Amino acid sequence: MIRILACVCLVVCLVGLGLALPQATSPNLTGKWVLNLKRSDLDWPPKDNGGNKPRNRKDCCETKSAFEIIDDKEPNITITRTVTELDEDGKERTREWSIKMTTDDKETVNQTEGYTERITAHWNSDRLIINEVHENSRFPRNIEFRSLSKDGKTMTVEVYVGRVEGQPVITEVFERSDK
Repeated sequence: MIRILACVCLVVCLVGLGLALPQATSPNLTGKWVLNLKRSDLDWPPKDNGGNKPRNRKDCCETKSAFEIIDDKEPNITITRTVTELDEDGKERTREWSIKMTTDDKETVNQTEGYTERITAHWNSDRLIINEVHENSRFPRNIEFRSLSKDGKTMTVEVYVGRVEGQPVITEVFERSDK
C-alpha cells in the first residue's frame, strides 16, 4: 500500500512539475520583412516541368520588390504584402493585399483580389504551416512553411503547390527591416 501511495505521489509531482515548466513558445513574426530577391527562388511556373512539356509562361509579373508587414498576436496573425512587379506591358505596378489567420488550425476565410481563400495554420515546433485553399479553380491549394533564423533576422517561406513533395516551387527569403 505504501508503494502504491508513493507511486501516486511521484506521478502527481511529475505532472505538477511539467505544468509548472515554461511551455515552448512560437517565434513572434511581428515586423516589416523585405524580400531578398537574390536569395529567393521565385521561378514559377518552372522552366523545366520534370522533363515534361514546359508550362506556358507569361511574359509578365516579374517581381521587382516586395515586403510584408506581419502583426503576430498569437493566435491571430495578419500578413499584409506589398509587391511591385512588371505587368503584361512591361510597366511597373504595385499590388497590396492582407490575409488574416489563426494559428490554432481554425479556418479563416479571406477575400483577396476577387477570390475567396480558406486558410488554416498551426505551429509545428518553430515552423508556421499555412494551408491555403482557393475556392475557384484558378489557383491550386498552397502549403506554406515559414521559419525564422536563430538570430530572428531572416524568415524563409517555402511554398508547395498541391502537396508537399520534393523541393518547394517557390522559396522566398525575407530580411527583418527596422524601417
